[in-house]
Amino acid sequence: MDPCPKRSLVVGSLVALFAKPEIFRSAWQMVFGKKRDVAAGDDPLRHIELPLWISFAGVPVLSVAAVWLTHRFFGVPWHLALFALPLIFVLTIICTNSMALTSWTPTGALSKITQFTIGAVDRSNPATNLMTGGMTAEIASNAASRSARA
Repeated sequence: MDPCPKRSLVVGSLVALFAKPEIFRSAWQMVFGKKRDVAAGDDPLRHIELPLWISFAGVPVLSVAAVWLTHRFFGVPWHLALFALPLIFVLTIICTNSMALTSWTPTGALSKITQFTIGAVDRSNPATNLMTGGMTAEIASNAASRSARA
């Protein structure tokens, strides 16, 4: 019997996730795949939407800002805050996929995955677990909500 059943749940969910590579392929194809030709008059919201290049430039800048803020205000070590960023990206894909399939965002469960992962690395600072988990929950739920409205 596993002394830490939560670890088994996390490992099981990650194995199930990586067993379906089409989730990641479809996410990358949406961003980098071929675009269909659309006439300029087809998009009624074009005049109020931000260009996509702003997201490509803004996400890395805001990620570094979030790492600095968590370090400055909550004492999260730099390396753990930077380690949480790719984890947040993967869990955001899971949350968005869940929202598309079930109309429900599993933000509580996703934040726990980050908390357990970061907590296994740094057991001495509870703010590290809570802040990285909070970042995951907020970013994943907002991304899923925005994609559901699109």
